[in-house]
Amino acid sequence: MDTDKKTIEWLKVCQNPDGGFGNSPVSNSISAVDYTVAAVASLSEFYSEEPDEKEKCITWLKSCQNPDGGFGRIPKDTSFADYTCSALAALYTLGVYPKNISKIILWLKSCQNPNGGFGRAQGEISDADSCASCVSGLSIVGEKPDDPYRIIKYIHSLKCPQGYMSSAGGKGNIEYAALALTVLETCGADASPTNELINFTLSCQNADGGFGEVPKRPSNIDYTYSALDILYRTGRKPNDYEKCTEFVNSCRNKDGGFGWISGADSRVEYTYYGLSCVNYLEVLR
Repeated sequence: MDTDKKTIEWLKVCQNPDGGFGNSPVSNSISAVDYTVAAVASLSEFYSEEPDEKEKCITWLKSCQNPDGGFGRIPKDTSFADYTCSALAALYTLGVYPKNISKIILWLKSCQNPNGGFGRAQGEISDADSCASCVSGLSIVGEKPDDPYRIIKYIHSLKCPQGYMSSAGGKGNIEYAALALTVLETCGADASPTNELINFTLSCQNADGGFGEVPKRPSNIDYTYSALDILYRTGRKPNDYEKCTEFVNSCRNKDGGFGWISGADSRVEYTYYGLSCVNYLEVLR
């Protein structure tokens, strides 16, 4: 069996009887929105495939929506921006829209703070991750933020020598930088990485070919994905393209899934990052 077929089969067996996806095929891996969107996106984006139990998956995702319009990680869980965006992305990929679109829009917009940024929920501090979740979620349902300029201004305020900070006073790394560029792009601003950001990103590559969050930090598939996402925007290869390819391939296991580092067990979330890395590297070849 070729590698791609193994990956498709591995992803599909991660679907649980309730319709959602766990992070791995083991029986105690509960269904969660973040795992489900990773599985659905992996199958759709890279293989034009759908879950075997598509309707069950849709029903399970819809069950995670709360009366306030937002989505929790699991049914009857508190609404948060990241899970709301994940659920919307998964449902959209499966070809359906959730109920109460107007409530979803109001809930996402309620997460915005006076500084222009968004928190994970109403009243929580602004951060880059929540900004990306809220503006992406609004975009999925065809809505624009009320004042994109304020969001752009907030994201620009997070710039630092290490790319972008997670929030005011936080530490920067390439993951937050990639998220910041996503927000800028979605808001219609220039999302081209600066030379400073490109050089910082390149400096995060390690001898094993992978990337760490900042220079001289261990490589993993998450940060390698963020680095390649930044470099892809400019058509720039990693300094050591071959080693990077080796690192990404080393994270792929015999079952077809990816671990967060070489030798780690396969997980759905890391499989999405790994497949994205493979795709970026093919484009940058």
